[in-house]
Amino acid sequence: MDVIQPTSNPAIDYPKWASDCSTCKAIWYQLTHPDTASEVNLGFYEEALSTTCQNHIVLVERFIASIRSKGIDEERYNIGDLGFYKRGGFHRGVSLLASISKSGQGWKLLLLNKPDVPNHPGNGRILDPDWADVEAVKGWKHKCLSSHGSKCQNLLKVSSARPAWLVDVQNQCIVSGDESSSYVALSYTYSSHTHPKIAAEDYAMLQEPFALANTTFSAYISPIIRHAMYLTSTIDERYLWADALCVTHHDPEAASEQLATMGTIYANAVVTIIAVDGDSQSGIPGLRGISNPRGIQQEIIPFGDETILVRNTDINSMGRVGSNYNHNRGWTFQEYSFSGRKIVLLDRELHWMCACTTWHEEVTLFTEIDHIFRYQFDLLTAGFPADFCLTQHAMAYNQRALTFQEDALPAISGLLSVLSRSFEGGFLYGIPEMFFEHSLGWWGMDMVRRVSSDRPTEKQFAFSGLPSWSWLGWQGGEVIAEEWEKLDLKKISLVLG
Repeated sequence: MDVIQPTSNPAIDYPKWASDCSTCKAIWYQLTHPDTASEVNLGFYEEALSTTCQNHIVLVERFIASIRSKGIDEERYNIGDLGFYKRGGFHRGVSLLASISKSGQGWKLLLLNKPDVPNHPGNGRILDPDWADVEAVKGWKHKCLSSHGSKCQNLLKVSSARPAWLVDVQNQCIVSGDESSSYVALSYTYSSHTHPKIAAEDYAMLQEPFALANTTFSAYISPIIRHAMYLTSTIDERYLWADALCVTHHDPEAASEQLATMGTIYANAVVTIIAVDGDSQSGIPGLRGISNPRGIQQEIIPFGDETILVRNTDINSMGRVGSNYNHNRGWTFQEYSFSGRKIVLLDRELHWMCACTTWHEEVTLFTEIDHIFRYQFDLLTAGFPADFCLTQHAMAYNQRALTFQEDALPAISGLLSVLSRSFEGGFLYGIPEMFFEHSLGWWGMDMVRRVSSDRPTEKQFAFSGLPSWSWLGWQGGEVIAEEWEKLDLKKISLVLG
């Protein structure tokens, strides 16, 4: 027997196949009216499985099988409230949960859209398992530029300095960054493979048209850069900034200056490609004719005459992109923070994140189903010296590793420089000087002392250092302030508008 909270609404046009099942009608209402629907409680696992309705039994069977395959503790979660729960706030969708009251393990669901049915309420898409929909990415970029404009550009309002060098993806060579044209930036992690540094004479040769297509220089161009060049061209852009090619490592002094301005490079890019999946050698899978198939899998479940999809990526994983992304490369934290528009490669799918919206490849074009909460970012950039927001940034950053531990300060110095607008006096090794004594009271859990490498001093940044009294001198765990600033977020939101 189905144990549900009735949501039957005579004003709703239920499918004919659902007319004899109150559970199907309740699920349909959830999927089509998530903002107003009540939860649907199916009871204990065995109760849910005992239904005689052939329209929703497949969904229930597959979900419970998935839960059990993961070894989820049934004693804890099988407590009589397996069911459908509409989520508000950041995720405006429907979840099927092992336990509604405990917000246990669950699936985020989409109703497959039927393009041939006028005004069909579905917003899910069945993806090509092998090839990404790069046309959708191009559409996202143009839509953001035309609809959002400056709202999503240079959010930290840093200087408009240009990169010294860029990759011309049309002529496949390195060119001066003095051109006024827009450019795409690339953020990624290095693999264990050691990438050769470009010698001065080779760097000059790489400025010749189509030099990057010459096999002589193929060792300098990792798969991720080659794939990013293709994606840049696909979204109607001509120039790409990638550190391996656009930073003159053969000239340490110039390279140091260029790396010091990386924040402005990402802030002024028209969009940043953020490769959460993989590394420099694995590249971007799923680009037809360019890279290997991505091999994505979607859970596709019949629901009467309709189809339900289980999301591969949800608001939780998208929200963690900023905090956990590329945990083995600390530099990417700053790259992510400065980037206004982002093409995110996560879970082998394409996603768009900007200041105004998030879009996903598995959702119909321009449908917003998630919202990334940015109040911490907005507080700091609006001039509020919110110590607790700074603490959150410190926690996210300090869980990352660095190839050279002494780069802990250089890798975040650009962001600290911007935050100095809010914290009078700036920072001393990550400690805000306006709250210096108070901020020295930070403490951490499961932290390990950062130790400088044996890298020659002349190859280190001038401002490298790892004092033990700063959270920058430690890696891992959580950084916790002794007392967070007491701020009324509701009042602040009124000020921010």
